[in-house]
Amino acid sequence: MITGWQPLQCSARSPREARLPVRDDGTILGRAVKFIHENATRGIHVRDVAAHIRASRRWLDGQFVEQLGRTPHEEIVRVQFARVERLLIDTDLPLEEIAGQCGFRHAEYMSVAFKRRYGVSPSRWRGHRARRSRRPQPA
Repeated sequence: MITGWQPLQCSARSPREARLPVRDDGTILGRAVKFIHENATRGIHVRDVAAHIRASRRWLDGQFVEQLGRTPHEEIVRVQFARVERLLIDTDLPLEEIAGQCGFRHAEYMSVAFKRRYGVSPSRWRGHRARRSRRPQPA
């Protein structure tokens, strides 16, 4: 079992996502997770992760599912969307720029995947978040 790891500081969609590691604990799996967190927004694939840790994709998939309850691909996508969320909240960058900074080749694909994941378009999600942050806070 992986120990000493802390959840990524972003919104999680499920309890499974909340227990994701972000620190390299010295294990092969820890190195894989660290590589994903450092490179997911560069458009990496699972084969890149497997090559980095010098393991087979099959072994990597099995270890991720056994230890983390998700696949390496799901972790890559989760890290990418955590970055998308941050950029939508913290910047006024156009979707094309956000897509490029988050490892997506096309803004259209990112938008479709975002809507599938969150149930709303990135632009609408951004507008909703912006309205929420402008509300006066209770004293």
